[in-house]
Amino acid sequence: MTEEDPVFLHPDAGAADNGSAVLGTAGSPASSSASASASSSSSVAAGQGAGASASQRARFLPPDQPVASFWSRHGETVRIAELVLAGVFILLALYFVFLWVSHVPDVSYAPDREGFREALFALAPAGADPSWRVASAPGRWRGIVIHHTAGAQGSVASLDRYHREENKWPNGLGYHFLIGNGNGMGDGEIAVGPRWEKQLDGAHVRMKGTAEGNSFSIGVALVGNFESVLPSPRQLAALRGVLRFLVEEYGISSSAIAGHGEVAERYTACPGRLLFVDEVVRSLS
Repeated sequence: MTEEDPVFLHPDAGAADNGSAVLGTAGSPASSSASASASSSSSVAAGQGAGASASQRARFLPPDQPVASFWSRHGETVRIAELVLAGVFILLALYFVFLWVSHVPDVSYAPDREGFREALFALAPAGADPSWRVASAPGRWRGIVIHHTAGAQGSVASLDRYHREENKWPNGLGYHFLIGNGNGMGDGEIAVGPRWEKQLDGAHVRMKGTAEGNSFSIGVALVGNFESVLPSPRQLAALRGVLRFLVEEYGISSSAIAGHGEVAERYTACPGRLLFVDEVVRSLS
């Protein structure tokens, strides 16, 4: 080796058994091998760097770039879910429309107060029946609440069964008096309920401001739904007769007679918009 030949350390020199550097010249095979090895290492490193840079760039691409997203991967599932939800909302909307329509009163048979007065005074009040008079402690009853059953037909037996089985009331029929409409009972027929005969608390009202409304108020119900139909003249004559008897016999003030909706703790349409309780009360004087 002459002074003109450059001297270099081979990259693999550290792997030599004796730990010494491998000497070679620029034109020797060792030199070529070293150059190729260095070039290969540089290429791998460059490739890895380029891959990392591309991955990092993909993470920060704007939304319009063709990068797979949740919506593109699950688009079909999302569309199906949207259709199902839309169907559910449509069904709910139709259901509430049905409820609203089914509770709209039949305005073609919606008399005004004048028409109600005509029906109210069409017949004289019913006379008192001996079965109505039962022994009661003074001051036991201080008010009367008027109801409708909200059904087109009914009787003491059917309503007693309903109150026992559906409402789970052990004493059955929650009213003290029931007045028929010709469907299940005679039109204007007055039935005395077991609660009146036994002088038991009613099960017909939960009053505003007190939990004891049933203990001092008498429940009088008329069979029918007076949101859409008018009480029959016979029913109104029977109602006037019962109310007049209770007011006179038990010292109840006529000002303490009310419709269920007037005194109820929660809203109720009972006894119906076509039963004008105030007109009935005025007719007692």
